Formats: sequence, structure tokens, C-alpha cells
Amino acid sequence: MKETRHKKSNGFTIIELLVVVVVVAIIGVTTFVAYSDTRVRAIDASMSLDVSNATRILANDLTLNGRYPATLGAANNGRGIPTSSGNSFTYTVNNDSVPPTYILTVSNALSPNSYAVSNNNNIPTLAVFIPPNTPPAAPPAENPGGSGTPVDRVGEAEDIGGGGDSAAEGSYVNYSRNIIASTSGIKILFFHAPWSPQCMQLEESILKDGLPTGVTVIKVDYDSNPELREQYGVALQSTFVRVGDRGEEISSYVANDRPQFSSVERALLR
Repeated sequence: MKETRHKKSNGFTIIELLVVVVVVAIIGVTTFVAYSDTRVRAIDASMSLDVSNATRILANDLTLNGRYPATLGAANNGRGIPTSSGNSFTYTVNNDSVPPTYILTVSNALSPNSYAVSNNNNIPTLAVFIPPNTPPAAPPAENPGGSGTPVDRVGEAEDIGGGGDSAAEGSYVNYSRNIIASTSGIKILFFHAPWSPQCMQLEESILKDGLPTGVTVIKVDYDSNPELREQYGVALQSTFVRVGDRGEEISSYVANDRPQFSSVERALLR
């Protein structure tokens, strides 16, 4: 009887092919993510460098001319401000204020980040970035305690929601048109963005620990008050500006790196 022999197949099984495909896909995704992250870091570094160079040019223009250039094209004796490939500037200036103010932001379509400097802060800092699908900011007159009832006062340092002489007790109030003129004592504007983790920490610190006697912190909604940001040269949420009775700036401090009100006290009250 003739014996039948089966030849052993040298090909791959379906399972082996699937394993190879999965491994190749994982390697591809990992490589792509690493490349994308490296590219964004390189772009961010170029934006930071560009905006740092711009601050030096603008400062030199102020020294030479007593004012900032009306446009970036007029800066540096008409030579403009150089930028790296893909980077673009957004420039706002107010030469009528004393002292003159500006805000300069640099962005790049290939990076989710942007960086800003101003006449008060020449260190490139991460500028405003509202993450996708972030709900719109609540109107500045809303009660941050969650009741949703429009109020001028968002909470007392001693007794949240209580009454009394706000300047004597120390208070935390919402911004309104006449709030500066009608408030006595020390007045500090707090440029607050509800989507900013640092602003949330600062507000929690204010409500939990209270405010010094005679100090009123005025909460300004960052997103809906661009004219105030321009007036005081504010380029980053979590900025505090101490003002006088006529609204003139006395001093300012960015608390983004130290989001506790104690750091604001050391910078603006001592």
C-alpha cells in the first residue's frame, strides 16, 4: 500500500499575519506621536524666541521714540520684527496711556499653543488657549457660588454672601463699570478665566482664606473684557493689577506660577 505524505507548509497562518499587522500599527502610531510631539516642541521654542526678540525691539523703540510703534512693520526703524517660518504676531498697542502699553502674541497653525508678552511682562508666557469643546465663560455678573443669580458681590472674605462694609472687611466682588470709583480702600483687579486651573486655584484661595482688611479684589472676566486687558497690558489670565481711585495702574503681578493669593499679597501689598 502506497503511503501518503503531507508536505509541511512554509507560509504564515492568518493569526501570525494579524499579529504582524498589529505590531506594525503600534510601531507606526508610536513613531507618529513622538514625531508630532517633537515638532510641536520645536515650533513652541521658535515662537518663544521670536517673541523674546520682539520685546527687545519694542523696548528699544520706546526708549528712542518715547512710544511703541503703531504697527509691527514700523518697528525697528521701519525694518519690522523678524519671525520664524509659520509664526505670526498679533499686536495691540495703546500709546495714549501712561505709561504706553502693548500686548504681543505669537502663534503657529501647527501648534495648539501661543505665547504672549506685554509691557508689564517680557517673559514669554503661555497665552490664552480655550480647549476645544470648552463651554462659553459665564457672564461676569454670575454668582460663582453656583446659584446663577446675577449679583455684584460674589462673596465676602469674612462671610461669603454676607453684607457689611466691603472695604473694611476685605471683599471679593464682580467687575462693573463704576466699581473702582465706588470702592474705597485698596483695589486689585483679578483677570479671571473660568477655564484656567490657576484661576480656579486662586479663587479657591481667596474664598477659603479670606482677604486682608481694607482690600477689595475685583473679579474681571478675562474673555469678555479685552478693553481692560489692553488698558492694563494684561497678556495672561491670573494677572492681578492694583489700581488707584481713578483706575490708574499702581502695580501688577502674574500669579500663574504661584496660584495662591498669598503670593499676590507679597507682590502687591508689601
